[in-house]
Formats: sequence, C-alpha cells, structure tokens
Amino acid sequence: SSGINAEYGAVDKALPGVVTLKMHRQWGTGFIIDEKGFIITNEHVVSDGQKKVEVVLNSGNHLLGEVIALDKLTDLALIKVDKAEPLPTVNMGSDKFLRAGQMVAAIGNNFGFHNTVTMGVISCTSRRLSYDIETLGVAKRSKVFRTPYIQTDATINSGNSGGPLINMDGEAIGVNTLSVENGGIAFSIPISEVKRFLVDYSRRPNPKEKKKPNAQYSLGVQVVSLTPEMVTHLHYARRLSLDVYGGIFVYRTVPGSPAALSGLRHADVIYKVNDFLVQDRQSLEEALSGGDEVKLKLYRPGKGTITLDITPVAS
Repeated sequence: SSGINAEYGAVDKALPGVVTLKMHRQWGTGFIIDEKGFIITNEHVVSDGQKKVEVVLNSGNHLLGEVIALDKLTDLALIKVDKAEPLPTVNMGSDKFLRAGQMVAAIGNNFGFHNTVTMGVISCTSRRLSYDIETLGVAKRSKVFRTPYIQTDATINSGNSGGPLINMDGEAIGVNTLSVENGGIAFSIPISEVKRFLVDYSRRPNPKEKKKPNAQYSLGVQVVSLTPEMVTHLHYARRLSLDVYGGIFVYRTVPGSPAALSGLRHADVIYKVNDFLVQDRQSLEEALSGGDEVKLKLYRPGKGTITLDITPVAS
C-alpha cells in the first residue's frame, strides 16, 4: 500500500504544474518549471511556425504563451506566459541515478484527454536511436536523434508530447517525446538535456541590449593551432587524416555552447571566419570581436569543406 500511496503522492505533486497547449491543428503538453511562467515542451509540438500558443492551466484558466526558444537538435522548446501571481511548477529532478525497473508516470493529454496519467517502469536508462526510427512506426517526421533517451513502457500517445515523465517523488526526470505504435515502447528526453538547454538559453545575448564595447566573445570551443607537425602526428598516432596544413583544430566543444548547438565537432579545422583567415586563438577572438553571427569555413575529416552559421556569446 505504501507503493500505491507514493504513486498517488507523486502525481498529486506534479499535476498542478502540467499544462495543455493548443495549436491550430493539434494538442500538446508542457510543464511549468518556474513560477514566473516558463514552460518546457517539445520543439515538434510548436514547430509549425507559431509564436503564440494557447496555454490551459490545470486550474482551467487560459493564458496566451509566447515561444521564446527552440532547439531542433534536442527537440526542446521554451514558452513564456505572463501572470501576476506565482504559478505551480513541476520540480526538475535528476536522471543521473535512474535504474531499469524504476517506477515512473507519464502525464499529458493523450488524444486530447487532459491530465491523463499512465504508469510504467524505466525499460532502459540510456537508449540511443541511431537507426531510421520510422521503421518502428514512430511519427513520420525527420528528427536528429542526438542524445540517448529514457525508454519506458508507460503509455505515450498523440498529445502527450512535451509532458513530464516523473519519478515517485513527483519530479520530472524526462520530457515525453516518442512512442512506438502498438509496441509498448516510449522514449523521453532526459531532464539533464533540458537543464543544458536552459543554461544555453540563459547565455544567449539579448538583442534589445547594447553590446558591451569591451566584451570578449567565444564559440565555446577548446582549440589549438594546426601545424604541419601536428597533422603528421595526428595521422600516425591517432590515424586521423587531415587534408589541410593550417587553421585551428577543434579539440573539444563545450556542451550547450553555440559551437555544440551549431554542429561543430571534435577534429573540425576552422580556417576562415567570414572573410578572415584564422590560424590561432588570437585571430579567432579578433574575428569574433563584434559579437554578431558569423560564417565559419571549416574542413571536416571525411566530409571536406563545410560552412556553419554561428553566433558567439560574451564570455
């Protein structure tokens, strides 16, 4: 009976912070993460270009929300509503110590039925979807499956996307995202990915604010100057063949940084920023000094020349 009471308590704790999202042609779910009105959902829920979304609170009140951030790579979106009094929230937990067999609950609007709760267990704590997901009967949309998912047998149907997957403490440990038709298999984005998404949003420059004249801007990368000697070393010591002999070698991208979100990778070689040739960290910093969006010309092993658009952040 204690387990049943825990389930009831978890749902009672989270449910007030779960909201219904109404778009032109579909329903969706979201959950409030901050009492000031910040709401997390899936990018694909609001991907039809809408900037305004009708938000229905658990209390039944209707508010107008604004989509303020989108990330197609992680399939996450952030919505903001304005309300005078504090709103109920769903606390964000941790996915660090999840275990297969752990009880979870999915909350959402299954086929438009509001506040539907389904129970299940975690089937796998870190499932990578590296194949054509459409072969499993998942919604026919093209997504980039960048991060491992939490796999669960809790039922997730149309309208559930964007809702929380909660633990028995009533904390969100994931965002319900995908399900397999007639398969009893569903996938949620880990809450750690949500936290990285929010950190990245908080670091984005406010277009209404004037740029600081003495600010330094960065992409969020660790780089080293590429020399002919280094190219030779990489070829023989690490079996990495580079067809260039100058530029900046990307050693690491910082998670959640502009570099990581734009698709910059380890072993990319940046050789031009807009029309400026770059050979070292100093020349890269000088090319980014304006703080505006730039075009990176880079060489990627096995792919050749690639161009990426990226906006640096003040560091």
